[in-house]
Amino acid sequence: MLEISWRLRLVAFIAVVTIPASSWAYDSGITLASSRDVVIRRTAIIKTAFGNLGRLPKTQSLVTTNVTNPFPTFTNIARVDQYHDPTTSGAGLPEDALLYIAGPVNNGKVVIFNPGHQFTCDWPSMYSGYRIQPTLQALLDAGFSVLAMNMPGCGYGHDSMFVNYGTTAMQYFVAMAVQAMNYWESHRSFSEYDMIGLSGGGWTTTILAAMDPRIKKSFPVAGSMPGIMTVDPDSYSHDDEQVWAPYYTVAGYLDHYIMGSYGAGRSQLQILNYYDSCCFGYPEWSSTLQNYYGMNWMQYVTNYAADIAFVLPDIRPADYTLVVDTVANQHQISSYALSLILEELLSSP
Repeated sequence: MLEISWRLRLVAFIAVVTIPASSWAYDSGITLASSRDVVIRRTAIIKTAFGNLGRLPKTQSLVTTNVTNPFPTFTNIARVDQYHDPTTSGAGLPEDALLYIAGPVNNGKVVIFNPGHQFTCDWPSMYSGYRIQPTLQALLDAGFSVLAMNMPGCGYGHDSMFVNYGTTAMQYFVAMAVQAMNYWESHRSFSEYDMIGLSGGGWTTTILAAMDPRIKKSFPVAGSMPGIMTVDPDSYSHDDEQVWAPYYTVAGYLDHYIMGSYGAGRSQLQILNYYDSCCFGYPEWSSTLQNYYGMNWMQYVTNYAADIAFVLPDIRPADYTLVVDTVANQHQISSYALSLILEELLSSP
């Protein structure tokens, strides 16, 4: 496993080749140079995503307590509540999530968990190879309550959302979690909010952590990578939310990683699966990408992690780490990734 971090854990056995910022496709490179820049840019992406509202919504989830538990054999579940986003029904995008409240072992913290484009909202039936269910159980066993949220439409119809709503379609990917946190704040439910996501859920984790600093520790797994999706579009399948230019010209992915890791007690651990043939792994690195960037996949990810490391001392406090997971043999949250996530979640503060 190659671990790349600004915290002096950079494994630099591959030459780093710096690419000018203008070469990042749909990504303007790092444009943040100070803490003030982070605050200003965060406000800008929120206004871009939420349109006339101009801020994160203050509405709260509608909560139904003590619903049926889809995982009756899982351990350390005290109760399951249903969360409903009241703002999306009129847009034809009603979404629900389930909160698994940990118990009897409960550390008072909650993890928002998004499994990405599963094309089902039925968590027990999700493909076992992605390791969604073992991750949920491991979090519960560690004493974390878990909000199991889904992507809009359970993963379907995302491009049509941008046809209908333009850039403000971005809000529908994060509103459920924002309103759940509003509810928790009002009811003093948890002492800390963290987030994990795989694939499109990893992308959602990146976007939400950049927008909402209430997310303390964030773990996007195989969720995004600057530039790759637009260089060779014929060989890479993506949804509009990942490449929507009017949004990413406000802030590219590199800026999002920094915004998601900036703030007291906050951190972001980004995990890319080396052997992932679905999303952002080495198998996708075509000859077109090799020629465009003048480097191989490992050089590329080492380079952008080093670029982030270079600017972070001027943007404090910020804590960003990139891990390349070679244990994962497919698109998944591997046992190695899960161990890293749990270690970070259980660490202080």
